[in-house]
Amino acid sequence: MKRVTSLGLPNRRLVGNISPSLGNLTFLEYLDLSDNRLTGQIPSSLGQLSRLQVLILNNNTLHGAIPTFANCSDLNALFLRGNNLVGEFPYLPVRLEALDLSSNNLSGTIPSSLANITTLQALVCGFNNIHGTIPDEFAKFLNLQTLHAHVNHLRGSFPHAILNISTIVELSLTENRFTGELPLNIGSALPKLKMFAIGNNFFHGHIPSSLVNATNLGMVDIANNSFTGVVPESIGRLHKLYWLNLRLNKLAARNKKEWKFMDSLGNCTVLQYLYLAGNQLEGSVPISLGNLSIELKDLDLRLNQLSGGFPSGIANFQKLILLGLSDNHFTGQIPEWLGTLKVKQRRNPVILPSFGKKYPDVSYNDLARATKNFSTSNLIGKGSFSSVYQGILFQDRIKVAIKVFSLETRGAQNSFFAECNVLRNVRHRNLVPVLTACSSIDSKGNDFMAVVYKFMPRGDLHVLLHSIQNDEHTSSLGRITLGERLCILVDVADALEYLHHNNQRRIVHCDIKPSNILLDESLTAHVGDFGLARFRVDFTALSSTNSGSTS
Repeated sequence: MKRVTSLGLPNRRLVGNISPSLGNLTFLEYLDLSDNRLTGQIPSSLGQLSRLQVLILNNNTLHGAIPTFANCSDLNALFLRGNNLVGEFPYLPVRLEALDLSSNNLSGTIPSSLANITTLQALVCGFNNIHGTIPDEFAKFLNLQTLHAHVNHLRGSFPHAILNISTIVELSLTENRFTGELPLNIGSALPKLKMFAIGNNFFHGHIPSSLVNATNLGMVDIANNSFTGVVPESIGRLHKLYWLNLRLNKLAARNKKEWKFMDSLGNCTVLQYLYLAGNQLEGSVPISLGNLSIELKDLDLRLNQLSGGFPSGIANFQKLILLGLSDNHFTGQIPEWLGTLKVKQRRNPVILPSFGKKYPDVSYNDLARATKNFSTSNLIGKGSFSSVYQGILFQDRIKVAIKVFSLETRGAQNSFFAECNVLRNVRHRNLVPVLTACSSIDSKGNDFMAVVYKFMPRGDLHVLLHSIQNDEHTSSLGRITLGERLCILVDVADALEYLHHNNQRRIVHCDIKPSNILLDESLTAHVGDFGLARFRVDFTALSSTNSGSTS
């Protein structure tokens, strides 16, 4: 066994701790234990495998600090994404080429010593609690192509050290605390950029016109900052641009000259996603809107001061999926041809107002952060149409259950809409409380749908009834008295009686089973999962009403 050079066991439902004896495989070059349910700490013995080249432990529930890997002199790829690892950056070998520590609970700062690893090509540390700044020493990187440090607590002005890394292809600093203006020469200094994401920070000033010198840019996301001025009219020189997100800034367009960027965007023939909502765009939408790419899928112009009639150019976008025009000053009639487009409602403002009270808006990024980018360590349940993650959400940092629908599964989208339609019509102490919902797109531009519920700390009834009573971790759950069982039975009966008889519209759950009955800290039962629920017309009541009216 000591001669083993490669060991790959991804997605095998492995449980328990990683055995320290793996450190005895002194010839091991490749180790992949990703996408399992491994717990405990990463054995320090793995840091003594001098021949190890690739270590992949992604998407488990590993915790504790990351051991030193400085003695793994041949290690070129270290992937630890999606665990519960804490502490600071580990000591690393000088030949490392790819490092992924994202979606953990790491803290501290990014060490300047990382810059000594001149071979590093990819540094990914998003979705952590890292603070401080990007070290000035990063200017020494010779080969860095990917730098993802989004969703942390980094601060300071735009890191000028990055301007010296001309090899950068993907730069993501989204959702940090960066401030100040962007460097005027940013596009010239980073000519190989394909992705530029700095949304949800505190940048201000104008968008540098030099950005278009990075002619390979496909994705530009500067949303939710305080950029002012106008969109550079040279933006159309980005012929590979498919995603442009300028939402929630202070960008203006009040006259024909300031609207010239729209004319220019007609040259971006692969543009699919254009988000201009929440700016200071005024007047009629230019006719040149109709010259945008026929590949356009999302067009969001909400929350501006646009006026005039319905923008006629929209008729050209036969692939349009999302159209946002609300909160403007448009007048006139909605044209009949709009019905020929396959536009579908996908953002939470479409769904949430119909719930009947103020529900907080949440975005895909909010939910990704709450669940550490939907890490398997946060996964608490999985069904036919969805996966459920626990997370911390909202300003008061409450624990929630986030049900994410697997839209690639046939029927999942219908299940989402069924839940929303039911939950906006019901309120009862024995139904799982819904907090909000999200219908949006994910970071790759795919449809994303989720419902956020109050977290039920005692889990579901199936686990409670079938937990192993001699297991030290479940013994307290397994001891359920007859009286408690009767209370749960009454809770469920009350919920069903409400759904069937006391609600404005009769609802049949269609999927009552122990795993869909959730329990709070006091063992009060709540019925959940309305993905198969159906509204039913009460024909008996209807008949009685009709006969009574004629008697």
